[in-house]
Amino acid sequence: FIGVSVHLLMPGQPTWIAAIIAVSLSIMAMGLTDTMHPPAGAMAFIATSGPPSIDDLGYRYLLDPIGSGLVIMVGVCILMHRIAPLQKRYPKHWW
Repeated sequence: FIGVSVHLLMPGQPTWIAAIIAVSLSIMAMGLTDTMHPPAGAMAFIATSGPPSIDDLGYRYLLDPIGSGLVIMVGVCILMHRIAPLQKRYPKHWW
């Protein structure tokens, strides 16, 4: 979200400035929420300095590559935890 927002709010700036601001704000937000995840900084970088096909997506970038990847990963985790003969249940609860 931060990467796309910075990219849309800074259309005339050089790409490297937008990338620095997006990654810095993403790291700051992750630090404030105690959810540090380095690939999230990379996604902010890609949102600001990626190819024109990513620029065309705008906020759909959050749904298309990121959202579909999340759904697939969580689905595989749930499936594997249901199939494996473990005593653990995943997810423990839904919020």
